[in-house]
Amino acid sequence: MKYYSQFLLDKEKGKEDAKLRYRIKWNDNKNIVAFSLGYRVDIKKWSLETQRCKANTTHGKKKVSASIINKKIQRYEDVCRDLFLEFEVTNKIPTKNLLKERFNLAIDKFYPKRRKNIRVNQSFSDKSFFQ
Repeated sequence: MKYYSQFLLDKEKGKEDAKLRYRIKWNDNKNIVAFSLGYRVDIKKWSLETQRCKANTTHGKKKVSASIINKKIQRYEDVCRDLFLEFEVTNKIPTKNLLKERFNLAIDKFYPKRRKNIRVNQSFSDKSFFQ
């Protein structure tokens, strides 16, 4: 299944850094979701070409290393690729909610307390999650 994804900086007027987001589009751009990576990136230290922080830089008030942010970027890309491969194998088009749920579980975004409310063992054969 074809999808398009990219990392974006949510710039704010007057600030030298921006929130880092990951946006995914699929189903001929009919479906779009975005995820926050939880980091602020210094705009001048971001490479548009590679969609990564420039090597040997630090970002945000906490001075987070580019290598830490770039590892998380890679994890998001890997999770997205694996999920869409799984959807392709089952010949299903995921809904926005299903993709968000599966993605968040894969990156361990939810606190354990909230995980109880998520259907972890959801089968791909359950058509209520697909369009």
